[in-house]
Amino acid sequence: MRPMILTMSAFGSYADCVTIDFGQVQQGVFLITGDTGAGKTTIFDGITYALYGQTSGGRRDGTMMRSQYAPSGTKTYVDLTFSTGGQVWRVLRSPEYERESKRRNKDGERTMTKERGSVELYQPDGSLYPGTRQEVNRKLVEILGVDARQFMQIAMIAQGDFLRLLLAKSDERKEIFSRIFDTRIFGRVQEELKNRSKRCYGELEDNRKLCLREIEQLEVSESTAQEKEELLRTGQKEPDLEAVLAFAERLLEEEKAQYEQSQKEMKKTTAVLEKLNQRYSVEKERAQSFAKLAQLEKRLGVLEAEREEKDQEKERIGAAKRAAKVETVYAGYREAAESRKRAKMQEKQLEGWLEERKAETGKLKEKEETWSSYVKKLEEKEVPVLERLRQALEQYGQLQSHLKEAERLEKHRQQEADRYQRADRAYRQQAERYEALYQEYLAGQAGILAAQLKENAPCPVCGSLHHPSPAKRPLANLSQELVEKERERRNQAENDREACRQKYQETENRYQQEMAVIREQQMRLLQREQNEEESLEVMKNRWEEWEEKARKRLKDGEEKLQVSKKELDRATQSLQKFLQEENRKKGQLEEVQRQCEIFKEQEKEKRTAYEAMRSEQQFETEEDFQNACMKPAELERREKALEAYEEQLRQSRQEVNWLRQQLKGKETPDLAQTESELKEQKEQQRMQERELRKLYSRRETNQQAARKLQQLTKEREELRKRYQVLNTLSRTANGSLAGTAKIDLESYMQRQYFQQMIRCANRHLERMAAGQFLLKCRSLENLSTQGNAGLDLDVYSLITGKVRDVKTLSGGESFMAALALALGMTDVITQAVGAVHIDTLFIDEGFGSLDENAREQAIRILQGLSGGSRLVGIISHVTELKEQIEQKLVVTKGKSGSKVEWK
Repeated sequence: MRPMILTMSAFGSYADCVTIDFGQVQQGVFLITGDTGAGKTTIFDGITYALYGQTSGGRRDGTMMRSQYAPSGTKTYVDLTFSTGGQVWRVLRSPEYERESKRRNKDGERTMTKERGSVELYQPDGSLYPGTRQEVNRKLVEILGVDARQFMQIAMIAQGDFLRLLLAKSDERKEIFSRIFDTRIFGRVQEELKNRSKRCYGELEDNRKLCLREIEQLEVSESTAQEKEELLRTGQKEPDLEAVLAFAERLLEEEKAQYEQSQKEMKKTTAVLEKLNQRYSVEKERAQSFAKLAQLEKRLGVLEAEREEKDQEKERIGAAKRAAKVETVYAGYREAAESRKRAKMQEKQLEGWLEERKAETGKLKEKEETWSSYVKKLEEKEVPVLERLRQALEQYGQLQSHLKEAERLEKHRQQEADRYQRADRAYRQQAERYEALYQEYLAGQAGILAAQLKENAPCPVCGSLHHPSPAKRPLANLSQELVEKERERRNQAENDREACRQKYQETENRYQQEMAVIREQQMRLLQREQNEEESLEVMKNRWEEWEEKARKRLKDGEEKLQVSKKELDRATQSLQKFLQEENRKKGQLEEVQRQCEIFKEQEKEKRTAYEAMRSEQQFETEEDFQNACMKPAELERREKALEAYEEQLRQSRQEVNWLRQQLKGKETPDLAQTESELKEQKEQQRMQERELRKLYSRRETNQQAARKLQQLTKEREELRKRYQVLNTLSRTANGSLAGTAKIDLESYMQRQYFQQMIRCANRHLERMAAGQFLLKCRSLENLSTQGNAGLDLDVYSLITGKVRDVKTLSGGESFMAALALALGMTDVITQAVGAVHIDTLFIDEGFGSLDENAREQAIRILQGLSGGSRLVGIISHVTELKEQIEQKLVVTKGKSGSKVEWK
């Protein structure tokens, strides 16, 4: 890449638009000079920003490059035309920045507004490359072959940085190379190996702790407890898993033997317990039989003591059964007596009700007669009047229809009259136009004749020989055809007027007919003469007032008549209802009196039947009968109770006799002794079961622990092998192997780049230093074993053949060595990125410490480096360089920004 034209506007220290034409450089080396802070390095920043949107130092981005001297209306941008691969490209880039707005706010002050950033790439054929900002940036990297970091490393030598690189310690140089050659990936490999080694070691520690926990889980007896403690103590550092597994296997074998022995003892105890349970069941059953016999004998004595009472209950039940037969007849007698009493009481009630209603009946009859007389008189007075009003309103409805029709006809008549007037005006106007045109036509004909008259020649019209005032010929001749058309228009207008007149006359006749009908209906409705003429509006107002009064009178009369009839209906209905109720009560009284006689006869007959049945059932008096009566439910309950007693007595006697036969000759067993033996045996069984469960639980726990220990042993072996590999790799990559130089993987890779840099640098240094000394990378055998090593730099004197520290170089020698090292590094980076060629190199300061001879050598080397095609720009304010380098780009600092000029 070689810059051709660079334009910067309001960028950095340049307030105005500044254009630098690099095509004016005749030779490869040129000087960029000027005052401190004038903006010499900004030129390289402009190139870098145009290509990548970044500045060379990396401390400021594009948004910070807006010039503080630039007017608010000046736009900030960088425009770079460059060549690469034989093609010319142009890139125009503008950063995002804030500027003063052209508009003012409501307070009259100017606010800040944001200017959006943009980038445009013009291709060799002049067309604009399509794509977003990110796509354009990727395209530029593709064109140049290097990214921003690599470009700044290749194209810019900041001498202060490389002097630090020359004199830096190995640790500091490692940090610089890590950034320059991007060897951090090897550092990450080192860190990853270290982390994996630590994680593996942590897994080993976790495995050891798990092993100790499983050893603690082993349940042991007193005889093996000390051996378990010894295994735990040993495992605090490194568990002896073979001994642990052997110990666990031995425990399991012992527990298996103990468990089998406990099972045998348990079986013996269970057999003895079964025999005791059988004996206890037999003895318990016999004891229950003796207890049941004593209980039944006691119960039988109680039942036999109740025998006399139960015989008396049996006699009471017999009397109650006989009384039940009498009670049926007695109930019929009592029902007949009660019916006669109820009928007698109802008869008295009805007689009292009829006596009370006699006066009220008279009042209702009087009220009904009064309303009937009032309604009759009201009908005679109001009905004819109301009927006349209804007929009049019906006629008024017809009149209203005629009034509406007359109103419509009146509007239509007015419309036809207006239409007739318009037609008449149109006709008159057309007639006047025709008459004027016709007269003009006639005058034209006279003018035509007059044009042919000659003095002393007779006039063809009047025969006169003299023509004192002949008619003048009109300016334009009118044809007869035009006059005829105008006459036809007049005739058509006359016909239209006649048609409108006829329609108006028809409408007028219909309107007059309708008005005549209306007046006739008015006279008929009011039954009087109607001679005066009235307008429709007057008629409507007067008849609407009449209609309102008539309808109000009709409504009031109908309501009054309706209310009176309703009152009469209510009075009539009340009287009819009252009379109906009175007649119903009289009928009820007659029926009740008839029933009283019937109930009296029935009561007499049923009393005779009752007394006959009572005597038959051996009850002397009614009191004896009533005392013997018993409710059916009570009678049933007592019968069942007596039957239950007889059944209990029978069963008790039967059971006592059967048990006496069964227990004859047998003694009552001693259950307490048997229960004591049974309890003792059950306790022994429970203890054996508890011991068996304990052995089973301990055996299961130890089996699980043993299986887990076997798994952990296998895992630990695999972890130990993996840790040995990872630990060795980590110590090797991180340079921590005992007895070797402290050089890690990243430093080792950087050392390869460093040695290439030194070889390239020595080629340049050999010419600059006139073959006095060379740079040398310290060999691995001479590296320190303390701290980071591998990037140490020495100086080899070609004169004395000795090696010394690079810090012993003088100021001029240090600059030459640093410049050579920087050029060597540029060569290495260029080789690293492949076939990419950056035909531009900027060197920032550092020549002030060189003597005249060394400076000339450095200039010659840089001129040789350019080779006539490479562009080398030296940024410096050293006076001697101004004399040695002809091509100079002078940067002048001013109050309103900097300017540039080729000299």
